[in-house]
Amino acid sequence: MKSTKQIAFTRAINLLKASGAVYEVHFEGKVYGGLPKQATRKFKYGRGVVKKYVMPFIQNLEKGASANIPVGKYDLATIQGVTTAWAASMWGAGNYVSHMCKENNHLELLRVN
Repeated sequence: MKSTKQIAFTRAINLLKASGAVYEVHFEGKVYGGLPKQATRKFKYGRGVVKKYVMPFIQNLEKGASANIPVGKYDLATIQGVTTAWAASMWGAGNYVSHMCKENNHLELLRVN
């Protein structure tokens, strides 16, 4: 004879199946259903490589100071993305201004606050 827990569990699983839901439930040592595996993120230049390149230009930037970051072997959009992500996390959004200078192939970063 099934316990109340087992009956409730069976009904719940049947309801999930009927609704077409994607689920993974662990019950009494067994796994029911299954979630799809998430794809791992692929980095264009390798994990942390661009940040390591950019950091010497911006890590000691004082308030009111600016930095010119040459593109080097990376593309300008990637340099800006990495730089502004770091600036927002360290100084807060709105405390810096960045400009992609396509003519000279570098990024200008001004720390406002």
